[in-house]
Amino acid sequence: MQFKLIAGIVAFIASVRATPQPVEVGHSISIALHSDGSAPFHETIDSPGASYISVHFTTLSLPANSTFEVACRDGLKKLTYTTTQNDFYTESMPCSTVELKYSSSSYSKHDKNIIEIDQYVSGINGLPSSGVQETICSISDESRPAICFNKTEPSKFAASRSVARLLITGKVLCTGWLFGSEGHLITNSHCINSETRAKNTQVEFNALCPSCKDPQNKVESGCPGDIVATSTKLIAWDELNDFALVQLDNLKPNANLQQYAYLQARDAPVQVDEPIWTSHHAAGWPKRLTLTNNGDIPKVLTLDKQSCMDNFRNTKDTIGHFLDTQGGSSGAPIMSTNDNTVIALHNCGLCDNTGNSNGGIKMSNIIKFLKDKNVLPKDSVAPSNSPAPTTDSPTSSPTTAPSSVPSVTPTPVPTTSLPAPTTSIAPTSTPKSDYIGLCTFENQGVYEWYGLIYADKIDSSPNAQFQYDAASGAIAVHHQCLDAYSDSNGFHLHTWPCDANNKNQRWIIESNRVRHLTHNICISTTRSSPKLLTVATCNSQDTRQIISTKCTGPVKSYIKLRLAGTSTFLSEWNSGLYANGEVHNLNELFEINSSTQQIKVASNGQCLDAYQVNDRSYSLHTYSCDENNSNQKWIIAHGTIKHAHHPNLCLDVDANSHKAQVWTCFESNSNQLFEFVDN
Repeated sequence: MQFKLIAGIVAFIASVRATPQPVEVGHSISIALHSDGSAPFHETIDSPGASYISVHFTTLSLPANSTFEVACRDGLKKLTYTTTQNDFYTESMPCSTVELKYSSSSYSKHDKNIIEIDQYVSGINGLPSSGVQETICSISDESRPAICFNKTEPSKFAASRSVARLLITGKVLCTGWLFGSEGHLITNSHCINSETRAKNTQVEFNALCPSCKDPQNKVESGCPGDIVATSTKLIAWDELNDFALVQLDNLKPNANLQQYAYLQARDAPVQVDEPIWTSHHAAGWPKRLTLTNNGDIPKVLTLDKQSCMDNFRNTKDTIGHFLDTQGGSSGAPIMSTNDNTVIALHNCGLCDNTGNSNGGIKMSNIIKFLKDKNVLPKDSVAPSNSPAPTTDSPTSSPTTAPSSVPSVTPTPVPTTSLPAPTTSIAPTSTPKSDYIGLCTFENQGVYEWYGLIYADKIDSSPNAQFQYDAASGAIAVHHQCLDAYSDSNGFHLHTWPCDANNKNQRWIIESNRVRHLTHNICISTTRSSPKLLTVATCNSQDTRQIISTKCTGPVKSYIKLRLAGTSTFLSEWNSGLYANGEVHNLNELFEINSSTQQIKVASNGQCLDAYQVNDRSYSLHTYSCDENNSNQKWIIAHGTIKHAHHPNLCLDVDANSHKAQVWTCFESNSNQLFEFVDN
C-alpha cells in the first residue's frame, strides 16, 4: 500500500508511440440541477479534497433583474452572472465547496428551465499521464519559477509576460502565448482542436508567485494570475503542425491585453546548435523558465526529428531539443536566446539515453499554413534580419505599463575568505573516493544548485554525486566542498572551493547523520520548497537530520498535523494519539493516502482507526493498516478530518488532557481544525 500527500504530484511516464495528449487535472462528475425560475434556487456542490471546482451549465437564461452566483463557501472567490449563456464552464473556483444561488426581484415560472447544470469538474491533487508527455531532459528538472529571473534575466522575464496558463473544458492544462498584436493566442492542436474546446478555454496571464521560494511555485493552479477570458474563438488548427490559433474576442470587463505585450515568430530557417529557451506552465504550476540543460545553454539538436503525431509518423520535419518540460507545457514557445523570437512550438517529447528528445513544430511551417489560409495575425512575424532587441521588451512595447512584479533578493554568499583552522589538518585538496548519493529521511535525493544544497527526487546528475574522504572529512560535489560558515545570524551551509586548510569543510558521515567535526552541528532539512538543507544543533531524534547513503525505494511524502493556529502537533505513542509541542521525531509524521482514505503513522506503521466502544461512544487509536477496514476511512476537507464511515465524527483534541480523540463534528470548532505541515 503506497501512501502519498494529497497535494502530491505523480511523475509523468510517457510512451513514445502515442499521439500527444494534454494532461487532465480534473474529473467530470454528472449532476442534475435545474430551475424554472418560479422560486429562489440555492444548491451546494461539495467535493472533498478537490483542488478546484468548475461548474458546467447547459443553460443559463436569466430574466431581467436576476442574478446567479457561484461562490466558494470559504469566500475565496465569487462569480456573478446577469446575462444569458449556454454550454459553458465557469472559471475554476479554488475551493472544494461551492454555493450556487439564483436571485430575482420577482419569481415566475417559465415554460423552460432557465437554469440547467449537468456536471462539474472536480480538480484532482495529482496529474495523471496521458499519451506522450513532455519530459525532463536534464538529470534533474532545471526549469525554475519565472519570478526567479526578474532581475537576472530581464529580457527573458519580459518576453514571458505573453505566456498564459490555459484550462480547457474545466480540466485540461496547456500553455499558450499571445501571437501578434490583434489578440491572437497560439497553442497545440492536441490542446484545442474544436470550436467547443476553444469556446471553453480559460486564459490566465501573470500567474507568478511573489518570490522564488514560495511553496506555491510547485502547486497546480498555484499563485493565481489574471483570468482575462473564459472563452476564445477558433481561427485555425492543423494536426500535422500540431497548432491551434484562437482569438481572445470576448475579454472580461477591464481586461487589457496590452500589458502582456506579444511575441513574434521567425520565418527564417532554424539553425542546428542555435541556443534556445522556453517559458511554460509545467504541470499547471505558476510560470517557469527553462534556461539550462544540465548546467549548459540548451541548443537546437536536430531539424528532422520524427513527428510525434500518429497520423504522420513518416514525417521528419520537427526540431529536437532538451528543454526541461512537463505535462502542461504543451504549446510553449521555444525562443532563440539571441533575440527572443519564437522559432518553434513545443509539442511533445521523450528524452532518454537512446537519442530521443523533446520536439517542437517549426514556426516557419505554421506561418506558411496561416499565410495560405490568409489568417496570419498582424505583427506576428519578426522583421527579417532584425537586430537583437536592446530593451527588456520582447516585441513592440505595450501602451500601458505592465503589472508590477515583486523582485527577488538572492541569498547572499560570503565574499571574503573563510578563517583558517587553529590546528593543522592534512586532507587532500579534493577528495578521491568513489561517488556516493545522499538522501533524506523521506528518501529525497540531496543535490547542489548554485552553491546551496537542496533535496528533491533522487537522480544521478553531477550535482548529486558526492565524494567523501573519511580521512580528511571533506565532502565534495560539483568541484566544490560542503562548507559550514558562521556570521551574526548563526551557521550556514553552502559549497565553497575545496581547501585542505579550511576547518569549515570537515565532516563525518555516521549513523545516518552528516555531522560537522569542527562545529558539532548536523545537516538538516527545512520546510522550504524546494527543500533547502541547512545546519543545526545535532539531535539524534530529529528526523530532519537523517541523511543516508542508501538511497533506494520511493520518495515518502510525510506531513505533520498541527492544530490550526497553535504550536501543537499530533503524535503517536503506544498506539494512542496525543497533541503536544513539536519535537521532530517519527511519532509526528503521517502519510495520507487519498485513494484509500487512510492516514498512516510513520512511527509504528499503523493507521488511524476509530472504533465503536458502545452505542454512544467511539475510541481512537492506531491499528494495523487494512484497506478494507471501514474504521480507517477519513475525509479531509477545509482543515477538518472527518470519519468517512461513522456519522458526524471528527478528529478532535481534548484541550485539557492533550489527547487526540474522535468527537461529534461542530463547524468552526478550533479543536477540530488542523493544518498540514511538511516535515
